Amino acid sequence: MENIEIRTFDPDDRDWLIAQHREHYCAKEGFDESFGVLVTQIIDDFIDGHDPNCERG
Repeated sequence: MENIEIRTFDPDDRDWLIAQHREHYCAKEGFDESFGVLVTQIIDDFIDGHDPNCERG
């Protein structure tokens, strides 16, 4: 892996992040579609309570 950029979280990344988790864990770990629902709930809770001023960096 080259040219990796670590940046702050952007809520616009939500759908991509959910899709990547769902696809990986379904294909590699055998999880069903309910995993995508769980990831969506976790990310939505994070977005609702996210305070970028509390992040290190």
